[in-house]
Amino acid sequence: MKKRPETAYKLDRDDLSFLRVLWCDNGNITRSKSIHMPSLKARHPAEMHPEHRRRALMNSIDRALTISAALQSLPCVFDEPVPEAGLEPVKEIRLVPDWSTLAFPPNTPGYACVMADMVRDTDPWALCPRDLLRRSARTLADKGYDLGAGAELGLFRFAAEAFYSDGRLEPADRDLYAQNSAHEAVRDIVDEIAETIYGMGIPLAYYNAEAGPGQHELSLQYCGALELSDRIVLAREAIKSVARDYGLIASFLPKIYEDSTGSGCHIHLSLWSESKNVLGGDDGSWSLSAAGESFMAGVLEHLPALMAFTTPTPNSFRRIIPQYWSGAYRVWGVDNKEAALRVLADHENGYPKQFELKTSDSSANPYVALSGIIAAGTDGIARNMKLPEPLQRNPGNLSDEERSALGVELLPGSLDEALEELERDGVLRNALGEHYYSVYTAIKRFEAEHLRGFDLEKE
Repeated sequence: MKKRPETAYKLDRDDLSFLRVLWCDNGNITRSKSIHMPSLKARHPAEMHPEHRRRALMNSIDRALTISAALQSLPCVFDEPVPEAGLEPVKEIRLVPDWSTLAFPPNTPGYACVMADMVRDTDPWALCPRDLLRRSARTLADKGYDLGAGAELGLFRFAAEAFYSDGRLEPADRDLYAQNSAHEAVRDIVDEIAETIYGMGIPLAYYNAEAGPGQHELSLQYCGALELSDRIVLAREAIKSVARDYGLIASFLPKIYEDSTGSGCHIHLSLWSESKNVLGGDDGSWSLSAAGESFMAGVLEHLPALMAFTTPTPNSFRRIIPQYWSGAYRVWGVDNKEAALRVLADHENGYPKQFELKTSDSSANPYVALSGIIAAGTDGIARNMKLPEPLQRNPGNLSDEERSALGVELLPGSLDEALEELERDGVLRNALGEHYYSVYTAIKRFEAEHLRGFDLEKE
């Protein structure tokens, strides 16, 4: 990653205490190692030429941190490598900052953070999620296209004291979807969350109160796939940090209340070529371009296996049930919120600019999830796939006979089923590579087995 002069100046700030170097592992835990910047700067003599000193400082940071390869086999449930993943603590992987992601969270003065690439010797490590996404993006670029993506971060907030005292999860409010009083109940924290995320260089699109108890949603603006994944990781950490400052817990768990809606991380997607959105057009069907239709058809084709990436925990499948607008059926539609893939109609010129994947949540590593989405869509383009007829009904309201006649089927109902689908899906396996596939699936099978039999409260 090229070092920009302005980055070196930012790191040489006198008020900078710690630089957090972050990565997101296969269990979707955001982890970090921190460098004490005053101590590091003290190793470089003040009498050095300022430009040389700053360059030496950045070179030191690039070489400072390593992790054991075995850390990429940690599940989400505890810090012990999954034996079946086959990673032993005998190799060191360097954490090399991607300086384009450097941010200074306004709510934590004296701290900066940066996303890291995983490097083995001098090459990207095969198990680096960020490089996995880069590889998938290159396969799509070879077809002449880029992916644009945005995200809706759905979350719950709880009173921390209630959580720790007796285990009950008490929401910060119990208002209804988009009810203004729900925003008023948490206005101060929402304001600080927005200021913090925006202050980190992450532009926001929308905010609204959601339907679940204490549930709120922030939408991130469109950008490239890698940039969106970085923004999701940084935004989640910022939200949790601000919530702690207010004595609250911010949780992104997909399902917390049995009788209420769950939290997703809906991904909005568009297809670009030569800096132009080409998802819509007049050379395909349903106002989609031929390439846009094929990309969507590929995602729909591979969706059962793709869910091992986008909804990768047992808890994820508690959310994906009919009548909860979670995309439980393998169908697509125009403005159909019960469809797994929803094309958003464009009422200005008739050509859609984006579609939404609803079977995605924040228990997913965003780099892995978007890698799978790109691989599925690229396969659709390569094979010139066509979409079936859109479903413009609520599939949950159809009879079994009607669903059968229309080819409407439920998506996998468990992580086990999704992993079985992935095992049979050569396209997504190839996108991961056999080494990454064996490590990732070993972790997910371990998590599924560890949590098997848990009721929702224990989960």
